[in-house]
Amino acid sequence: NAGKSTTLNVLLDFMRPEIKRIDLHGDDDFSFLKSTKPDNTYLVAAEFSDFGDYVWGDVALKAFELLTQGYGLGGTIHAQTDEEVVGILNEYLGLTWQTLAHIDAIVTLLVARGRGYDAEPIRRINSVSLLIPRKTGLSLATLARLGPNEGFDVAGEKELQIALSSRLNIKDISIVEEMKEREQFLRRLIEEGKVSRDEVRKAVIEFYKTH
Repeated sequence: NAGKSTTLNVLLDFMRPEIKRIDLHGDDDFSFLKSTKPDNTYLVAAEFSDFGDYVWGDVALKAFELLTQGYGLGGTIHAQTDEEVVGILNEYLGLTWQTLAHIDAIVTLLVARGRGYDAEPIRRINSVSLLIPRKTGLSLATLARLGPNEGFDVAGEKELQIALSSRLNIKDISIVEEMKEREQFLRRLIEEGKVSRDEVRKAVIEFYKTH
């Protein structure tokens, strides 16, 4: 268990409370399309894989097609690097570069052996990258990567601003303000000791009531 689904679900807790979550399955008939709208619906695949009841083939292709139509989409996949994620989706699932360009971010995990014989594996976020559309295809912009001393090597402030503004089509100044406000929000939660999943989700809901 690499912790992929756990990490994904924690990240989804930061969505706006009005967003409706739809969990996809390998045999999904997409009947939910009759009662949902793209701008407030987020589709979730426990895993993109051709094994068992996971999401692959026609269902996965349809899910990514909906991503291009404005639906949100998140899921996990077995891969070592962000480049490998793109390669699997392109070469094995058959997604075009035009469709892949609608993916915002790729987060990779690192799983290491625990410190004792019976200890749980240590799971850490290894990298966070954005897919940036270019005239000649796509490029990956790494926002943060786990360093050798378990700290994160984070892209410089200007580099972050350029990558985020390019990906999200937002002016640099707005990106700076949004990043600072959210950083302060997260620091405040840590200072107040509100670190459980339920506490963070409640705080996120309150945050969005005024934003």
